[in-house]
Amino acid sequence: MSMPGPIVESGDVERCEMFPGFWRQTLVHNAELMLCLFTWQKGAVLPEHSHPHRQAGYVISGCVELTVSGVTHVTKAGSSYIIQSGEPHSARAIEDSLVIDAFTPRREEYV
Repeated sequence: MSMPGPIVESGDVERCEMFPGFWRQTLVHNAELMLCLFTWQKGAVLPEHSHPHRQAGYVISGCVELTVSGVTHVTKAGSSYIIQSGEPHSARAIEDSLVIDAFTPRREEYV
């Protein structure tokens, strides 16, 4: 499935609550790449997981504690990160936060 056009407004994309206090909006994607906007409520937890996709992210606002392969980092507005394929990671929102993540290839379960 592809997006209806090359331009998508985030306000037009439905939010999906993945975990309590943690919402995803799948913005644009094709077979090779996906861009998602995540809205975090302070205290929300993303349990440890891994996936075959490579992931790069950028913290737009707020502060998120990110643990990658057992090493914990505090990311805040302006921080960016990369997570390799199969690398275990988890996160916790220290503040209300907005984060954008890119996945390659796209995550079919997010389409």
